Amino acid sequence: SGQLIATLGAGQCIGEMSVIEGVPPSAKVIARGTCAAIAIEGAALRTLLDQSQVFARNLLKLLARRLRNDNQLVRQSLELQALSEQDARRDALTGLHNRRWLNETLPDLIEQHRTQQRTLCLLMLDIDHFKRYNDSAGHIAGDHALIAVANVLEAQIRDDDQAVRYGGEEFLIVLPDTRLEDAQPIAERLRHSTQQTTILGHAGETLPSVTLSIGLAEPERRS
Repeated sequence: SGQLIATLGAGQCIGEMSVIEGVPPSAKVIARGTCAAIAIEGAALRTLLDQSQVFARNLLKLLARRLRNDNQLVRQSLELQALSEQDARRDALTGLHNRRWLNETLPDLIEQHRTQQRTLCLLMLDIDHFKRYNDSAGHIAGDHALIAVANVLEAQIRDDDQAVRYGGEEFLIVLPDTRLEDAQPIAERLRHSTQQTTILGHAGETLPSVTLSIGLAEPERRS
């Protein structure tokens, strides 16, 4: 009932590391079907290693192949873990950063800009009357509207800016090195672009457009 560590094939060995290191075995071997296994006592294995270069070389090749496979599995596991962590900080519907990313990143970002005496501005965006939109056009249409707004935001902001789906129909834009007066035309451009955007459904049908209300804020800087 223990955890499966590896599946052995013909010509492979198991337990040699325990013999070489002089420690008790750490796993059991269970045969799935009829097989022929050769058991080598620890003392005999050590003697073969000392006296037969061919045996030692072949065993070394087996261990190197196993180590290479283990390293590959570890690398794949780390890559999957990194992707999982990245996905955990992305909104599944829109692909934007989510609130978790914001909670983890924004405090440090604000502190960094304060320390370096740099400006930072935030835009808070809300789709107007979104509940009414969902009630009249349907929740699937509402999802298309959210995706359309997210696409507008990503297309309009600069490379260093960050777009976040804050929750529901609310979005947030982080504008580094931007003063409040410089953020106002950016907000107006986003509002106008969203209003002019055509929202399409699954079948290519035109859905009702949406509008945005946008608030602006600039965190206080240290004097």
